[in-house]
This record gives sequence, C-alpha cells and structure tokens, in this order.
Amino acid sequence: MTRSILQLITGAGLRRHGRHHRHVVTAETGLLTGPCCTRLCRAVLCHMFTSMSGFEVPPDNARVWRYMDLGRFLWLIHHRAVYFSRPSETLDPWEGVPPPSIARIHHPANVEFSVGRTESLVFSCWHENPDESVAMWRLYTSGVEGVAIQSTVEKLKRWLMHIGLPVCSMAKVRYVDDSPDSEPPSGVLANHIREFEFLLYKRRVYAHEQELRLMTFAPAGDAGLALPTKDLSLLMERIVASPKYPTWAISALQAIVGSAGLQIQIERSKCDLEPPSFCKGQTA
Repeated sequence: MTRSILQLITGAGLRRHGRHHRHVVTAETGLLTGPCCTRLCRAVLCHMFTSMSGFEVPPDNARVWRYMDLGRFLWLIHHRAVYFSRPSETLDPWEGVPPPSIARIHHPANVEFSVGRTESLVFSCWHENPDESVAMWRLYTSGVEGVAIQSTVEKLKRWLMHIGLPVCSMAKVRYVDDSPDSEPPSGVLANHIREFEFLLYKRRVYAHEQELRLMTFAPAGDAGLALPTKDLSLLMERIVASPKYPTWAISALQAIVGSAGLQIQIERSKCDLEPPSFCKGQTA
C-alpha cells in the first residue's frame, strides 16, 4: 500500500483491463468514468482495504455509525471535514500499546519503536451495527443534544478513495485478553509488526464498541488531522438526532444541514419509542 490511489488505478488496474478500454480519472472528484469502471473500482477498493492478514474488513453493505455531541456535528458540517485523532487524544491509556500476549512475541526494541511511531498515525472510529445503540448514545453524547451519522463500509471506502490519501487502511478492532499469561490471538506474526497494527488491538473491556477504524499518517504535532471533503453526502447515508433531542430544534438543525448542500432528512432516534397500546393489553 505504498502506491498512491491514482497509481493503482492508472497502473496495474488499467493493465488488467487492457488497452482497448478508455478510463478517465476526473481532476475534481478523483473518480473513474468510462467503460468497465465499476469492476475496476471494486478491484482497487478490494486491494486497498483487505491486505492486512488477521484483521477483518466488514462487508460493503455493513452499517457503521459515529455518535457525537451537537458541537462536534456542527464542526463537521461547517468545516466539511472528518477529524482523525491521535492515540494520545483518547481516554484509553492502552491506545496504541499492544497487550502482553502480543508484545512478548516481538523484540522489545521493535515494540518500543512501533509504540512510539503510533503518534504519527491518526484514526477515525466507527461503530458497526445494523441499527442504533442505546449504549453508544449514552457513552458518546452528553445531555440531550446528540447526533449520529450512519454510513456503510462501501461509502467509507469510496470516500477515502475520493479524498486521495496515498496510504490508508480500514479494519475492525480486535478485542484481546490483556492478562499476562494469555496466548496471542490467531493471525499475529511473531517479529513482524505491520503498519497500523498496534492501533487495532484493544482490551476486551471495550468489546461493546464493535469498532471499525479508518487509519492514515499525519505530520508530527499535538492535534489530529482534519480530512476535508467537498461533498459530505459521499460520507453519510442517514443523520439521526438523539432520543431526547428537542423536537422544536430539529427544524433548525435541518436548515443547517441543508445549507451544507446535504439532501438528507434528519430522523429522530427510535430508541425511546413507546410501545403500542395493544402490547400493554390496552384497547385502542
């Protein structure tokens, strides 16, 4: 994954499709147009996001969510950008640090180097779930004004391709036993630490997060990386307001979303719906 996306498309990808097909990468969108593009794009996406053995990428139609307070959502809409965090910005002291079962199968010097290097890596966290999660609303939003954006794995892949990162990766976090005498999980290679690998292990106490991570590199610094996108519709499929979000305020939020060019109708969370009367044994 050291070649740029453009090189992948115009190089090996086009050679596989022969000389008689004409493909164009548009300067504005970075997307392919022309015959056979669907098959070619799928081949490139597959190469980009399935190359880390031992780590899983969900199917393209899997739904993923980001839960956030209203302020973070407004920042996303205003800047038209997705924020990628550094490990040091999270609350987990083990972020970017391998559990004992994995650390002990590598040379200590290599572990130290790789742990130190994780601060040049940034990531965006998504919750994989076919539906909303009450737990995620409670963990990642405060008060009554929260927003969740729902996407799919395929949309995230295409968004990463659209913004043209030369190196990026996507994989599900592996939740592992952190006890000192535990065995390393399957697929871990001794004395072979891969790019982003230490960002993909978390302790089992975080297993409820069902996390999918998008990862890339960032210049040295204290803050993370804001990755801009002109078209936010490439990133999101639905926008859901939190269960207790004031009904009277949703129209104002809808106006802000519309001003950013998004034709997405904001939905109200279904987590606090009352059961119908017949379920309570009451007559209508």
